[in-house]
Amino acid sequence: MTTVRGLFLRLLASTVLVACGPIYSTDYNFFPPEDNQGRACVSMCRSARNYCVQAAESRADLQESRCELEAERDYERCLARSKPEDAKSCYRRPCMNPGVNDAHCESEFRGCYVDCGGDIETVRSCHFNCPEAP
Repeated sequence: MTTVRGLFLRLLASTVLVACGPIYSTDYNFFPPEDNQGRACVSMCRSARNYCVQAAESRADLQESRCELEAERDYERCLARSKPEDAKSCYRRPCMNPGVNDAHCESEFRGCYVDCGGDIETVRSCHFNCPEAP
């Protein structure tokens, strides 16, 4: 019986994986400007990117803190409105960390890098369920 179940699970997993499209990643190779002015400009781009990432991290932390405060307040309100025997129906809702949304920081950095005279080579690679080469 275990073999039939294992075979079924493998078949199900492979069906799900085949149904998925290809999975790609994009990497960037940076070639700095040749002159000092361009390199100084790229340095300012890096500073701006670091600031952007820190701001995105702060926003994510603030959003999570706000969610936790609201969840605690909602839980306390529920307890206050409930009869003691109904208090078990009250619960603290979980707060999911949204993660840091800093993709725009990298995109802006790449634009700034090129504006400063640097070059960027984009390399896109397929890692799973890749199409056949012609």
